Amino acid sequence: YCMKENIIVEAYSPIAHGRALNSSFIQQMSAKYHTNPALLCIAYTLQLGCVSLPKASKLEHMKANIAPIDFVISKQDMELLKCQKEK
Repeated sequence: YCMKENIIVEAYSPIAHGRALNSSFIQQMSAKYHTNPALLCIAYTLQLGCVSLPKASKLEHMKANIAPIDFVISKQDMELLKCQKEK
């Protein structure tokens, strides 16, 4: 609907307030793409077509969150990420 109506969706907390960083699934998936969990989450939301607005309280995290994303998550892995439920 949003794409049809040219509405931009915002990913307000793409790293799930830091909880995604502790997910073993996210950690394994980020290792597959030779990146860190935060950038994987940001890349995921960008590939969904969202504006990604990660929040960070530490300067080092802010710098890491704006690192260039030099990988593309495969369609299969995007589907796996979509299926992840918070436990």
